[in-house]
Amino acid sequence: MGVDLSPAMLNEAQRRLTEAGLAASLLRGDLRCLPLASGFDGIFCLDSPLALILEDEGLAAALAAFHRTLRPAGVLVVEVYDYVRSLGEAKRRPSVARVRAPWGRILVNETHCYDQKAGQWEMTQAFTVERGGRQEIFTITHRLRIRTADAYAAAIEHAGFRIQALYDAYPGMHTGDYRMIFCARRVG
Repeated sequence: MGVDLSPAMLNEAQRRLTEAGLAASLLRGDLRCLPLASGFDGIFCLDSPLALILEDEGLAAALAAFHRTLRPAGVLVVEVYDYVRSLGEAKRRPSVARVRAPWGRILVNETHCYDQKAGQWEMTQAFTVERGGRQEIFTITHRLRIRTADAYAAAIEHAGFRIQALYDAYPGMHTGDYRMIFCARRVG
């Protein structure tokens, strides 16, 4: 079972599942009000979607939805990229990546800016996509709420979970790419 707010991401997930010969139910939904019944054994919330929820009330609603959806003693795994620890607080120079694809190429110009006072990280990605002699240019800006591990832990526990472990990287990850990976169990 997979849930995402973006129809494009759901389509991509379905494409990858089909290519792999796997089946899953995919639903469009918001983490703050999951469109699922209770009774799940586990929830994996990976790749920092909770950081996209800027307000504390929204984070609390998402964690309450996870609690409602899990069976008693169900497992919650939450991963949040640790932007400040990985990238630092100082303004960073833009980075440029060039990617070749069978149909053309992609140029990505990425900037990061941390506003410590507001507790927000802004990442802007400017894309230039060249395909079949045509060029498409677009920009995506992500605003993320920066919370400490203690703040996430307090919110997770307040929602009715007991944290079992906190990791700062996956096994085999290169040094300097920090995460906050919470493993928790539903209480009650």
